Amino acid sequence: MKVMMKRLVHPEEIRSTLSTTRGHKPSDKKLSLRLWEYLIRAEHSPIRIVTYKIRIEEIPYCNAMHIRTHHIGTYCDDAEYYVQSQRTLGEDRAKRYQTEPVDMEMVLNVQALINHARVRLCNKADATTIKVYRTIKLLLLTSNEVDEYDRIVGKYMDPKCSWFFCCPEEDRCENPPVRKIHTPRVNLMAFRPKS
Repeated sequence: MKVMMKRLVHPEEIRSTLSTTRGHKPSDKKLSLRLWEYLIRAEHSPIRIVTYKIRIEEIPYCNAMHIRTHHIGTYCDDAEYYVQSQRTLGEDRAKRYQTEPVDMEMVLNVQALINHARVRLCNKADATTIKVYRTIKLLLLTSNEVDEYDRIVGKYMDPKCSWFFCCPEEDRCENPPVRKIHTPRVNLMAFRPKS
């Protein structure tokens, strides 16, 4: 299985939106990394402008369907999914296995990526699905083709239990992840950038 990603819209594109929501005139001032991280941490709506295209080759069909059809529970519908059909002309679809490899593409904004990670990086998710989202996170954190804005996005791709300090699953895993990067949401104001 191979995972590739490309950012389609750069975070700099949200500057005019930020100016509009704050009642300011648009400016050419560069979006600081500190402000970008604050916006992600606070989940402000302008982060949804920034989008990524993710291509996954040779993913088992059942996992592609898992990722595509279970997006509603991630609290964000800001994603599109394109999955290779199992229908082939002249071939009986019933003879194909659910684990046969297919290719898929997703176009997701930053909020959708973070919301997906909350569910897909859970230790109770399917192992292949976890591997896909760990790879996406790793690409954002370490790839030579990304910048510091992407690394901040990757930093916030964590399972739900690391965001909320509890596991909502009835059958909890033995080793929930420990939150090392984030601070509790009540401390958001301490992180707020200076105006």
